[in-house]
Amino acid sequence: MGYKENVGRYSPKGIMLNLTHLCVFFTPIILCTRGFEEWAWLWKVNLGIFCAMFATPPWGWKKPHPYSDQRHLRSRGTHPGPW
Repeated sequence: MGYKENVGRYSPKGIMLNLTHLCVFFTPIILCTRGFEEWAWLWKVNLGIFCAMFATPPWGWKKPHPYSDQRHLRSRGTHPGPW
């Protein structure tokens, strides 16, 4: 699998990490602007997204070795290849 064919593919774990951080970032902003009455549902959203992120396995085209799986980043002579 070449590395250039996979440009633009996203891993589910990365997307869930981004959503979790986005939720954690906006929670205090919502609480400060709309009031602490919103906490009744915000903690559930934060917990749900965190649990989904934690349960998402690290699938993707470059897992578990994001750099050594790319042929152009391997050192010469250590892996079979055209060189």
